[in-house]
Parts: sequence; C-alpha cells; structure tokens
Amino acid sequence: MRYFFCHLSSVIRHPVFPSSALCYLSSGLFPSSVIRHPSSGLYPSSVLVWGTGNARREFLHVDDLADASVLLMNRYEDPEHINVGVGLDLTIKELAETVKDIVFPEANLVFDQTKPDGTPQKLLDLSRLSNLGWQPKITFSRGIKETYTWYLSQTQ
Repeated sequence: MRYFFCHLSSVIRHPVFPSSALCYLSSGLFPSSVIRHPSSGLYPSSVLVWGTGNARREFLHVDDLADASVLLMNRYEDPEHINVGVGLDLTIKELAETVKDIVFPEANLVFDQTKPDGTPQKLLDLSRLSNLGWQPKITFSRGIKETYTWYLSQTQ
C-alpha cells in the first residue's frame, strides 16, 4: 500500500520466542517459574500445563522475525498482508516436553484438562514469504536451549 509516498506492508506473525515461549506454562501454557537457576533449589517436581496438550501452536524465533522483516522491507511491495512464521507447529504437549527436558528434566508434566485447550490449531500459510526465498533458521528446541544457556550465564 502507498501512503504519503511511503510503501507500507502488513506482517502477520505467530508468537515470537524466546520471550513468549518461556513464559507460556502458566499464562495459558507455561508457568512463569520455567526458568530457575539450578543452585536456587527451586526446580518444581511437577509443572502444570493447561488443557489436554493436543492443541497445536507455531513459534517463531525473534531472530528469524528480524531476518524476515529486513527481507520484507527490501523486497516486498505487495499491498496484501504477508505471514511470517515457521510453517510447522507443535502440540502444547511437545512444546512443554521440549522446555521441560531443557530447563527442568526431573519434573513431571501434569495436564489440567479442566482448563481449555483454546483454538485446536494456529498455523500460517507462508507461501508468499517462501516464494521470496526466506526460510527460518532457528528451531524451537535450539532457541530454547540457547536462551536457557544465556539465562544461566546471566545469573551466575
């Protein structure tokens, strides 16, 4: 869209991590206590996850969002919105297991099925972005590992 001699594009994205993913166990998915320093003795024996764990979500690493944004600013002039994501989703159970295995591997996951799952699936069509040659570089697991490693280095 052209507005006052400027080109504007609308980007639709899914939740960006590491920031959102590590808080996702009690604000709907993960408790805010997900990140605990090992020496604090605050590792939970169990982690409560809302719902059945069957709902599916897509998570985009913040560095991939920045990379896609730069590409779009330089090469995208279509007036239609464009989706930015990874094109793959995880079940909430897979997401919780990944974070648990990295952050507190001794904990048990407890699924509170009295809480809602929410929308069964949220997955974006990335065909326009893929046609520009863009692909995400950082997997969910790698992003969580790198974030947790960084967090531990900041708390020592």
